[in-house]
Amino acid sequence: MPASRETVQAVLKSIADPVAGGDILSSGVVRALNVDEAGAVRFVMEIPPSASTVYTKIKDEAEAALKATEGVTGVSIVMTGHTEKAPPELRTRKAEPQGPQKIPGVNHIIAIASGKGGVGKSTVSSNLACALAQQGRRVGLLDADVYGPSQPRMLGVSGRPASPDGKTILPLRNHGVT
Repeated sequence: MPASRETVQAVLKSIADPVAGGDILSSGVVRALNVDEAGAVRFVMEIPPSASTVYTKIKDEAEAALKATEGVTGVSIVMTGHTEKAPPELRTRKAEPQGPQKIPGVNHIIAIASGKGGVGKSTVSSNLACALAQQGRRVGLLDADVYGPSQPRMLGVSGRPASPDGKTILPLRNHGVT
């Protein structure tokens, strides 16, 4: 018959804690005690790092006592030690809100959107871009239509944009609109 949790706790209460006093169970060294149906015992010994050599002997003693207990099929003890101060990479950093970031070379962005299809977003975009280009403005138009870009047809361009290095795209241009 596999060992019960109470049996394992009784064995751990018989092992003295030389640093905190009392036994290792009541001193809080033993954490996450698990005894499964097959009788395997697992727990973590959370210790102060400065007392690791002392607790290594206690760990060996606990392991031997548990293996000698009837119904215990296996023992797995993990020792861990945490300091009061968090490591530098784990400290919380206060993130300052950045706000909108400027895109290099772009002075103004005009977004044309609608929650409904077929209302003329592409037509308004291409007409506005051409009108701004006629006024001498540098204009670029990005069509982010999920179902298929219609801007090449409206601006009268065909073909595929070139990519000389495989990383950048040289866009098509017509009517002063890139």
